[in-house]
Amino acid sequence: MPETGTAFKVRYIFLFAAVLLAFLAVASYSPQDAALLAGGIDGVPKNWIGRLGAVFGLCLFHLFGVAAYAFPLLALIRIVRLLAPGPGKSSAFLGGSLLIVSGLVLLFGLDPEMFSPLCVRLGLGRPQSPALSLSGGVIGQVLAAPACASLELSEGILRSFIGVVGTMILGWALFTGGAIVIYVSDWHRFIMDHISLPEVSARRPVPGDQQDETGKEAETPQPSVTPRTRLASMLKKMETDQQGVEIVSEEVPPEKEAVPSPAPGLPEEGGDLLPAAEEVEKALPEPAKTGEKIDGRTSGDVPAVSPGKSAGAARVPDVGRTVVEAGKRVEAVERPTYVLPPVTMLGKGTDISGESQENIKKAMLVLQRTLDSFKIPGEVVGYVSGPRITCYEISLAEGVNVKKVETISDNIRMNLAAPSIRVLAPIPGRTVVGIEVPNAKSEAVFMRSVMETEVWEKGKGIPIVLGKNIAGTPVVVDLAKAPHLLIAGSTGSGKSVCMNTLIMSLLFKFNPEELRLIMVDPKRVEFEDYRRLPHLITPVINDAKKVPIALRWAVTEMENRYKILAQAGVKKLVEFNALSKDGEPLRNSDGDVIADDFGRPITRIPILIVIIDELAELRMQDSWKDSETYIARIAQLGRAAGVHIVVATQRPSTDIITGFIKANLPTRIAFRVMQQVDSRVILDQPGAENLLGYGDMLALLPGAFSLERIQGALVDDKDIKAIVKFVSDQRPQNFDESVVADEEEEGGELGEGEFDRPGRGGRDLDDDDDVFDDMDKAEIAPLVKKYMQPGDDETIRRALEVVILDRKASTSYIQRRLKIGYNRAAEIMDLMEERGIVGPPSGSGNKREILIFDGMEINEQGGGYNG
Repeated sequence: MPETGTAFKVRYIFLFAAVLLAFLAVASYSPQDAALLAGGIDGVPKNWIGRLGAVFGLCLFHLFGVAAYAFPLLALIRIVRLLAPGPGKSSAFLGGSLLIVSGLVLLFGLDPEMFSPLCVRLGLGRPQSPALSLSGGVIGQVLAAPACASLELSEGILRSFIGVVGTMILGWALFTGGAIVIYVSDWHRFIMDHISLPEVSARRPVPGDQQDETGKEAETPQPSVTPRTRLASMLKKMETDQQGVEIVSEEVPPEKEAVPSPAPGLPEEGGDLLPAAEEVEKALPEPAKTGEKIDGRTSGDVPAVSPGKSAGAARVPDVGRTVVEAGKRVEAVERPTYVLPPVTMLGKGTDISGESQENIKKAMLVLQRTLDSFKIPGEVVGYVSGPRITCYEISLAEGVNVKKVETISDNIRMNLAAPSIRVLAPIPGRTVVGIEVPNAKSEAVFMRSVMETEVWEKGKGIPIVLGKNIAGTPVVVDLAKAPHLLIAGSTGSGKSVCMNTLIMSLLFKFNPEELRLIMVDPKRVEFEDYRRLPHLITPVINDAKKVPIALRWAVTEMENRYKILAQAGVKKLVEFNALSKDGEPLRNSDGDVIADDFGRPITRIPILIVIIDELAELRMQDSWKDSETYIARIAQLGRAAGVHIVVATQRPSTDIITGFIKANLPTRIAFRVMQQVDSRVILDQPGAENLLGYGDMLALLPGAFSLERIQGALVDDKDIKAIVKFVSDQRPQNFDESVVADEEEEGGELGEGEFDRPGRGGRDLDDDDDVFDDMDKAEIAPLVKKYMQPGDDETIRRALEVVILDRKASTSYIQRRLKIGYNRAAEIMDLMEERGIVGPPSGSGNKREILIFDGMEINEQGGGYNG
């Protein structure tokens, strides 16, 4: 019997009592109580529930006739179901009950003479007039009763429209439909989950079973055969015959489908992360290998699903957010298998057809006439048509300067009546000149159309969907080879859509254990939909003042990763992650386990990507130089350590995109800009000023010798919300508070008891001299000695001095004052908490209460103390 979360509720007792009273009122109904209620006779009602029961029964029977007996029976069925594990849907049960009663009213009201004896005993009819019996109550009489010529009564409304046969069919349909609704909503899942059938055999032979030395099959426990497993097998067979993919759409409670498994690590370069669908009857499913073919389709086409769970339903337990204090350990927990979102969650969009043949022929004739009119020896020899652009190829005679075509570009644009054109003189790697002309009818490129191609399925490293080029070929760039990205363009040109496509590409390939994100959104609206992502290592940063602190943390993380890679003897993160097999801890050349600062073995290191939506906002801060330096350091050293950065801006000027940044971000994407100088700032060459906007881009991709024109992929906002919900419902958010902890401390005001003079709370945090002078140390020496213990080093002594004199205690404050690492500062704070010097973290987890001043006066004038 599976476990359930059903708990008995006190209100069930009162509900059962009400149903029991109604049942007894109907069961003991007496027609003689009608005269008593009307005042015709005196006496005590025969109804067991008294006058209230008599009134209830009288109203019920006169309205619904014999069908009134169905009400207490249905109520008892619902009570029994509530007491059983896993209550069903009450709204569906009420609807089904209404259908059943409606059907019975019609069926009983069709032939009152048949039920006349029963109606006479219930006081609903007369022996001398059986046709007037209220077998279906007043409702049945109005809807389905036959006509009575002697009393000039016409037949029922419904009966007059569809006849006797039609009314009977409708009555049975209502009754049957209501019964089915009640069964499906209340009883189907209970029967499927809690009523097991006897096993057909002790054990079914399975190919490939291990055998013992005697040749007999090893005895292993097998799951019992239940209606659920039978149904799952049938559905699996049907899906296999039709599509060749084993997917079961039957929903399973979360406690059944959560099969704990170790979090997968980052695969080697070239590995795919989309697991294949699992067989339903396996007790512990294992993800299929990447790229495995299933009836001609790769495993990336279908997401992995747990037994009995549909990928389309995406029903997973709701999870919340976990904020771990900086410097604390994150304990490992068992988690259900993570399912990557399927491509089918994205909108299909429309098929791209390109420019019409009629317009192409017309444009080719216009181009040829233009060349002839300017006496340029050349011929239009071909074209390439894409979603928004058609590139016409011109072959020039030998000895003709290709720059002549550029000089007549304005005339070509005028003759073609085009909003803008772009001349490629010549097309890189070709002996022809290209004229890029906008199509008469533009077509949007949807992200799903790119992801359903072989280019995406075979994408390696960190594949990012960009869109389709002028030939309609999908373009997917590997961010691991980029290894960083600069995106720039004017407002409304498609920059934000490109950022959404980039983030969605990451969500389709990596789970939270393989990818961590830092998102910077100064405008507070661009990344609003991604606030629930479990991939975030810190909440979306909206305050530009916190960005340098997050970037500094990323630089420190990068340096720590290089130390770990050096211990393992590898040069790249993918090589490090490939060393671990089955979660075994890695060892260095001396045989020692490679561990982090807390002594935990390291088996996998996730990719870290920093995404900054608006770089210009950082330029307005005083710490711009620091931010620029950190961005450059990540760009210079981050590739091998798996740390990448994506920067976007809508102000492509030299004070924002400096030469320092451009030199370290070689992969760049330019959307439409207003003037040629902006294009040169981004790409070092013109062209972006002639783009069409709305996703039309020029990309300088890694390994390419020239710009590539691409129509950016589009993803709908509702698809973004659906996919973010899909992934966020599977994992809780796990934030590292140390990413932006410094800013919270620096931005706080001096609290009560903090002094504004040197040596106290007002001390400059950026002092490069020693922490305190000799006089300060002499004053607090006895107190420091009191709390020092054998084995304490000089760093602990200096930390005690900071806490006692400055009366401020937090991990980030100790880190800055002593200029030590964050992990070391966290260990010192934990040590002080154990010795009773400081209290536990309060509020946001930064500031702590200092406990050693109890019973001691602080002498503000002399700076000393009196114990």
